[in-house]
Amino acid sequence: MNPSSNLIRENSDQHRLEAIWQRAREQNDNGKTRNALDAIDKDDAFAMLGAALQRMKLFEAAADRDQANGLEIGQKTAEKIENVWIFSGVGTLQTAVKAPNPEKNYKGDNPALIKEFLKWGNRRRFMHGLLVAQRIAEARSGKQIPGKLISDSQADRQRAEVVRDFMRNYGPMITFGGFFAENDEAKTERSRPTNGIPPEKFVIVEPAPGEPEWKTTTDQVKHFQEALAVRGMTVALVSDDIHLNRILHIAGHFHNYLPKGCPLYLFPSVLPEYGRQEYEDMELQGLLAYVYRDQVAAGQAYIHTLQR
Repeated sequence: MNPSSNLIRENSDQHRLEAIWQRAREQNDNGKTRNALDAIDKDDAFAMLGAALQRMKLFEAAADRDQANGLEIGQKTAEKIENVWIFSGVGTLQTAVKAPNPEKNYKGDNPALIKEFLKWGNRRRFMHGLLVAQRIAEARSGKQIPGKLISDSQADRQRAEVVRDFMRNYGPMITFGGFFAENDEAKTERSRPTNGIPPEKFVIVEPAPGEPEWKTTTDQVKHFQEALAVRGMTVALVSDDIHLNRILHIAGHFHNYLPKGCPLYLFPSVLPEYGRQEYEDMELQGLLAYVYRDQVAAGQAYIHTLQR
């Protein structure tokens, strides 16, 4: 790319960040965000936003590469990753959007997040996380998985036990936690006899009885400490490409139970291309609130790697 093209892109990004800054200041929250932003150095905030935008672009490119090559993971990387941590998203495994169910105490998705490109996010992330776990097991063993991790066909029931043994021997732990509806659905998949997921290697993290439902990314990161079975393990994070940036900033704030001195291995799932710029802008505006208004995220992203 020539210097003039770089300058055009930089000017475009600057105008874009300025618009995001103004929208954040005008947010309808009784002036809380505006007051928080007025109290900080704007240049520092823009440096953070600019770095975050470039990081998101890297994650999008990584997701596209993984999709194109079938997600190739080398043996050295596979040996290092002990736990695949899947973040929940919009919808469920069976529905594009979560609907409230008062009888089961299920909350629905935040209406502000029901964008077409975010629908089916929970299924997209969940299935990608299982693929990551599968590829890790295959890289460690040097063999292909002898069946399917997820199936509802009775024809796969006998084969499922062979797959479970394969994943017990070679697969990482898998961690998941989200809304009550998402967790109940994950428990169903964990116990389904036609699936090849060993129940003892699939940890579902959830609030203690009587405690509030976890509904945000902050909730999931902050309460990662509750997953005693995977505490201290080297972690691979799985979420939509652009969403991973938010996780890294929140992890920079709530990091006491993450493995010390180890990067987080990132495996982004692919977001539909038509929604990427809008989601980037949503996440950048949200980042200003997380860091400066709510103070639940660090200005620097937690150490991470896209190593395969």
